[in-house]
Order: sequence, then structure tokens, then C-alpha cells
Amino acid sequence: WIGSFDLFNAAGERLDRSVYYTVEEGRDWIPSFTVPEDGIYPILVYGFDEVEYGIYGLQVRQLD
Repeated sequence: WIGSFDLFNAAGERLDRSVYYTVEEGRDWIPSFTVPEDGIYPILVYGFDEVEYGIYGLQVRQLD
């Protein structure tokens, strides 16, 4: 499937940039990322089975 990294600021507003990635079916995968220039913000990351990971600076959504 294909997913996207959406970046958010401290107010919870989505910034106008994102990173897309693909995941091969059946593989365990936790995203790696570069910290946004304007800071690190705590938001949720959703994986294959909607598990929340303690990742900062990104939100991952699964796309069909």
C-alpha cells in the first residue's frame, strides 16, 4: 500500500508538505524520517494494523 507523512505544527495545523512511501505487504515496517526544520511535535503514527507508535514530527496515514 501507499502512505503519506503529513507534517504538523505545534497548533495541530497541517503544513503544506508531505512525504510519500510504499510498504510491501507482509513486511514489518516503522518509518524513518527527517525532523522538520520548524521543530519536533508529538503526533501519532499509524502502521499496518493501526498501531500507534511514539514517533515525533510526522503523522502517517494509510492510503488505498
